[in-house]
Amino acid sequence: INQQKVLFLVDTGPSHVVVPGKLANKLHLKQGMPSTAQTAGGDVEVYQTIITELKLGHIVMHNVKASISPHMEDDEILLGM
Repeated sequence: INQQKVLFLVDTGPSHVVVPGKLANKLHLKQGMPSTAQTAGGDVEVYQTIITELKLGHIVMHNVKASISPHMEDDEILLGM
């Protein structure tokens, strides 16, 4: 993400990319408007963001919509399907 190596966890639950809060800070992602996400553990507040460049192998995507979840404590980014 944004030319920094990260660890992805492919997850069929989320419908988009979800970045843990502390990792979002390291990646310099801007925290946008708040919204509510429904998770297996209940509703949580997340913040909208845009990932300028997301590269996975030979696949490169630009301006990817994502969420920042301050409550996630892992260093894994959920790659939703």
